[in-house]
Amino acid sequence: MYKSVRLVRSKRLYLIKNMLIKKDVFSIVLVEFATLMIASFWGLYFQATSLVKSIFSIFIWLSVFFFPYKYLKKNDYGKVTNYVIIILLFLGVFAILRSCFNHDVALYSFGNKWITLLFNEYCALLYIPLLFVYVAANPRNLYYLKILIVVYLIFSIPFFTKSSQNLFYIVIVLAPLYSYYNIFYKLLVFSIAFKAVLFAFVGDNPARSMILFVSFSLLAFVLAYVVKNSYLKVSLLAITVFIVFFAYIPLLDTTGEGGIFVEMQDYLSSSKDIEDFSTDTRTFLYNEMGEDLKRTKSYLFGKGALSYYYSLYFDSGAKGKYGRMTSEVTFLNWLLHSGLIYVVLYYFLLLYGAAKAIYQGKNDFVKCVAIVAVGWFFNSFISDLNGARFYHVVFFILLGCCYSKKWLNYSNKQVRYIFSKGYCPKKFALKSID
Repeated sequence: MYKSVRLVRSKRLYLIKNMLIKKDVFSIVLVEFATLMIASFWGLYFQATSLVKSIFSIFIWLSVFFFPYKYLKKNDYGKVTNYVIIILLFLGVFAILRSCFNHDVALYSFGNKWITLLFNEYCALLYIPLLFVYVAANPRNLYYLKILIVVYLIFSIPFFTKSSQNLFYIVIVLAPLYSYYNIFYKLLVFSIAFKAVLFAFVGDNPARSMILFVSFSLLAFVLAYVVKNSYLKVSLLAITVFIVFFAYIPLLDTTGEGGIFVEMQDYLSSSKDIEDFSTDTRTFLYNEMGEDLKRTKSYLFGKGALSYYYSLYFDSGAKGKYGRMTSEVTFLNWLLHSGLIYVVLYYFLLLYGAAKAIYQGKNDFVKCVAIVAVGWFFNSFISDLNGARFYHVVFFILLGCCYSKKWLNYSNKQVRYIFSKGYCPKKFALKSID
């Protein structure tokens, strides 16, 4: 027995040591540390001091520097996935370069142009998380990711009493890994979800989107690990796409009536009891963005990583102001910075991954990730999921599993083995587990 304990300890030390020297894991650690540092004390990025923003941004850029680019070639994602990801990465670089060579004096109205472009979370940094899709090409990295999420949750404990709502956005991506934690960490995950729901109702600026985040996480877990009905998953995917295309996209058309959400906003505004909820439809954000992109003929390629749009609402009707450099709706933010081509490919990547996992996945894990991707898709049309934080990186790593032939073909027992033991091809016969 003593010998078996020594073997277990030896194996754990090997895995931890290997994790610390791996480039891909180190890249994730850098993002995690930066997220904990800024979210724990300031909550929102724009509330932090300039020094903290700079430190945060430097760590995010370092994650790119240390990223193992070998995965761009050594992966089993298929041609379609690889082509789309590479094109998106090039379009991201193109958007950054456009702002570099843009001499519009208005870009300096948000501060120093170069500092804003390279060190603001909603500009150049916005394009970084997508790169982490390739981390899933190595199955062992998901075991390390599980450990890093545990570390993140533990370090979040001291800040449960603070209104650092961004600290709890991690709830969006916790469902796929929930089954592979012990009872202590399951309770920790539950407390995170409970705190996220509280943030939807309390505080100076309650984030009601947290209700949707928790709801989709719960839905993802139930549909993947409890109900296990493929028709329900397909139906959810189809209904979500239908809602987005027929309820949200039409809001960009400023010449029409705006669709169902305009009527909803009018109804909510007319009721004194629920007047506070009337702005949650965010209809005016769609209207203003649609009008600006149409006027400036920027729909196709957007305006660049550092750009702006005119907002009558936030400028309070004043003339001569340049406007806003970001929108609280993820979809609108991508339209502003990168344009329609980027948006189509970006959302195709999400839906394609979800569809592959639902139709081709042989384990509950990837199917759970598929529902999380559907939730991410839906929430990005009504919520602020912009940025380059730990939960963004986790999401894209999980999404990468939906493209990997290895992950799609693993059985439930093989997936559980990876998350409980760590996947080490030289010492463990994963294929023998069935």
